[in-house]
Parts: sequence; structure tokens; C-alpha cells
Amino acid sequence: MPGARAKVRDHMEESVMDFIRSSPLAVLATSDQGGHCNASPRGGTPGFVQVIDKRRLLLPDVAGNCLFQSYGNVGLLFFIPGRDHTVHINGSARL
Repeated sequence: MPGARAKVRDHMEESVMDFIRSSPLAVLATSDQGGHCNASPRGGTPGFVQVIDKRRLLLPDVAGNCLFQSYGNVGLLFFIPGRDHTVHINGSARL
């Protein structure tokens, strides 16, 4: 659909970067080459995910189950309580 395609960019617009800086919540989703998926919540004070530039984010490591399932191709969905929209970012992760 043309409207949906217009939302897809190869970089983050300033409004998207501002939304991420203001977001206290995100869901990190990954999948491996076998198609096995994993999704886990991430959260903190707004700004816990740092915007490095228009193409890079810095997501802090969070103590979890030590299965290291959140590396490789990733999707991030950012939320701000009380707002009726979200921001979705796709890309790759590395340590």
C-alpha cells in the first residue's frame, strides 16, 4: 500500500529519533536463520536507548536469562504510555 510504503526509510527522521529518546519502553524481537523467533521487553528511563545517528542506536545490555537470543537481525518497537502511535525499527545488531 502506498501509504505504508511511504513510512519505510533507510534512516530515522528527526521525529522518530525524538520519539525513541522519549520512550521508556521497547520490545526487542529477533529471529535466527531457522526462523525461530524471540521477543523480549526492554525498558528504563526515557533515553535508555541512545540515538547515535540517523542509522544507529545503542541499546544497553540487560541482565536476562543468559541465552543470548537477541543478537543478529532485530526489530525494535518503541512505546510511550498515553500516546496512540509507536515507532518500529528494523536492522541488525552487533556487540
